[in-house]
This record gives sequence, C-alpha cells and structure tokens, in this order.
Amino acid sequence: MISTNLAQILEAGEAPNSLLSATVTIFATGNMLGRLCCMIPSDGLVLRQYSRAYFVGLIASMMLLAHLLFLLASSSVLSGGSAVQSVVLVLATAFAGLSFGAIWPHMVVMTSEMFGSKHLPANYLFFDGGCGAVGTILLANILPSAFYHATNGNDCVGSGCYAVSHLIIAALCVSGMVAAAFLVKSSGELYGMIGIAVAASYQPGGPLSRSDLIESFTSSLYDEEEEESEDTKGEADTTKYESLISGLNH
Repeated sequence: MISTNLAQILEAGEAPNSLLSATVTIFATGNMLGRLCCMIPSDGLVLRQYSRAYFVGLIASMMLLAHLLFLLASSSVLSGGSAVQSVVLVLATAFAGLSFGAIWPHMVVMTSEMFGSKHLPANYLFFDGGCGAVGTILLANILPSAFYHATNGNDCVGSGCYAVSHLIIAALCVSGMVAAAFLVKSSGELYGMIGIAVAASYQPGGPLSRSDLIESFTSSLYDEEEEESEDTKGEADTTKYESLISGLNH
C-alpha cells in the first residue's frame, strides 16, 4: 500500500510538497537495505538455534509501527505541514521500506528450509506469485482506493482518507505477528537442527566434509549410548536429514 499510495498519503495529510521526493528516496533505500542486510541478523538467530520466524515477527511489527505512524501523521494533531509531522512521516517511511524489503528474502529462505528445495519454485511461486498478486490487488489498490473515494471524492484531505486502510493493514500485521509466534513454536526443533549443522560447518580447520557434517548433525540428536543401542534408528535419521545437510554444504 505504501509503495503505490505514498504521494496520495502525503497529500491527504497536507504534508509539505518538498517531502515527497525525500520520502520516496527513503522508502526505496529502506527497501534496498532491507533486502541486502536482513539475512545477517536472521542467520545469526538460526546459528544460535532460534527459529527464523522470530525475525519475521519483527518485520511484521515494524510494518505495524509504520502504519500507526502514518495514521498519526495524518491526524489533526500533526497534519498541516508541521516539523513534527515531517519527522513522523520520515520515520514511518523508513520503517515501511525496511520491513517491505526484508520480508521477500525471508519468504525464499523459509520456503526452502521448511518445505525443502525439491519443489522450491512451485512453493515459492505460491507465496510470491499468488499471495503477492492478491495483496497487490486488494491491499495496495482496491482497499485504499475504496475508502479514499468514499471519504471525500477524488481530492480527499484529512485523516479519514486512509485511516481505515491503515487500521486494516495494521490488524493484518498483528495477525502476521501471531502467525509468526505459532511458527516459532512449530519450527523450533527444525531450526535447532539447522543451527547445529551450520555451526558444525564453521568448525576450525575449514568446512567439514559431507559425511562428517552429517555425522556431527546426527550426533547432536542422540547421545552415544542411544546411538549404540539404536543403530538402525540413527541410520534412518541420517537419511532423513541428508538432504538438509547437503543443501547446507552447497
């Protein structure tokens, strides 16, 4: 919604015209930095055996904050081109750009980690193609346009122009945070194993061989006594996670 309606949002809030070019640049820069840098802290979480969904929850909370700040900037308290309004709009645009950019790399990586890489193109197409298209049509176009024109025709000014749209998307962000929390709980064991495998690949002496990495990975799941008494089970688990370790080695 922000990327396609930023100019109209600023106009509705009676922000200075000079702020438009600055906020567009800030959003684009935040989008770029979000895509380039988001995986550094996210990978750090995984290395410490935490679910990557924690970071997805953070991304959703940043977008929630952005929409609340946009809502505040268009309110009667700040609207009219005040200096405080400009600061709030800059912060809102920065948060929106960072969170918008950061979510896309996570969709690719988490799709691979949670559903495997064998059908990654089809699985990712569902999230990026299907959900992205629906979101673009409904949230970026139909939703804001409907309330914008219903409020005051084609030249809407005031907090009511985008207030309902901001609130609806804010509520969706909250639902995303809740979904991320459930995902944290359900994927904790998986990311614990991924973190162990990644940490093993960083051991002194260079990357481990494929067989050594698999052995290190499976040994973290069972202690030595269990491995001696359950050789068959250990071999089955080695096969089960072989594809995961192979992907990490490459």
